[in-house]
Amino acid sequence: MKKDLVFPLVEATSLKMPFLKLVSEDNEEFLIDAQVASSVSKVIANMIEGYPVEEKEEEVPISNVTGKTLSLIMKWTEHYYAEYILAGIDAPKGLTEWDSDFMAEWNLETIFDVFKACISFLWHDISSGNY
Repeated sequence: MKKDLVFPLVEATSLKMPFLKLVSEDNEEFLIDAQVASSVSKVIANMIEGYPVEEKEEEVPISNVTGKTLSLIMKWTEHYYAEYILAGIDAPKGLTEWDSDFMAEWNLETIFDVFKACISFLWHDISSGNY
């Protein structure tokens, strides 16, 4: 199942990187600009380092992460990339009101799954609330 979660803000930028297709363990697909992905995940940055810049989508398997969990991570990434990275400002320390609202409905299993995925892929400190 393909989820076109392409960040609208990326289209407004002049990024020249290709898109990556992140594929969860249950085969859900998420499109993300390679520059966005590599700016928020050290593991993805290392995986695509040295790849030639091409016009096609590169597929990146995200093992041990379900589509539901990856969807939450993508939503968090979109918010923080737009609010802080593109704006060139430091993110606040600790949880923000947006973070609290975003996680309000999560149960313990969801929290564990997101934190485990973020730690595995070194997704810039979502697991600690710092960016």
